[in-house]
Amino acid sequence: MACRRRLCACLNSQDWVKEKLIKRLKLISFLLVPVLFALSATAFAKPSKAPSRDKITEIVLDDHPGLAAPPTPLNKIVLYADGRAVWLSGTTDNPVRRSGRFNDFVKLSALFEKKFFSFQSFYPLGPDVPFTDLEVVRAEQRKQIRFSHPDQPLELWGLEMAVRGVASTIKWQPSTAIRPASKSKTAFP
Repeated sequence: MACRRRLCACLNSQDWVKEKLIKRLKLISFLLVPVLFALSATAFAKPSKAPSRDKITEIVLDDHPGLAAPPTPLNKIVLYADGRAVWLSGTTDNPVRRSGRFNDFVKLSALFEKKFFSFQSFYPLGPDVPFTDLEVVRAEQRKQIRFSHPDQPLELWGLEMAVRGVASTIKWQPSTAIRPASKSKTAFP
């Protein structure tokens, strides 16, 4: 009989311990579930693709033939931070727009961050000399550098060639003609 009482006392005390453990586990789980849910939600959230205010968001290369007789040739490449690219070519009378996608904007913008903003905005041009405009948009501000090919600094030539190199790797979508402006001076669509 004494053994039976000890056994019952032991079982009762084990039940009591089990009840205490269950209560503690319930309390811990009650407190940890919201924390774990919040952590898991942030772990699987997609990073924002919104451009940072101080990052380069657009790079434009625009070739000008000088004093060419109309129709003036067009050659303008626009590269965007989200990977879109636009190429305007043809002539002012018959412009053609091509579009494509690329992945090298981060590398290209890193090159521009190193030196582009230290260049002067204009390099002297001779009369009737073909020239190039290189533009960069950063922090919603646009900086344009106008230069002719023989008079540009070597580093600026390197940036120009980097843009042309990236553009040469893009698989441009089939050409689409843009309606030229009518005589009433309306803009392109």
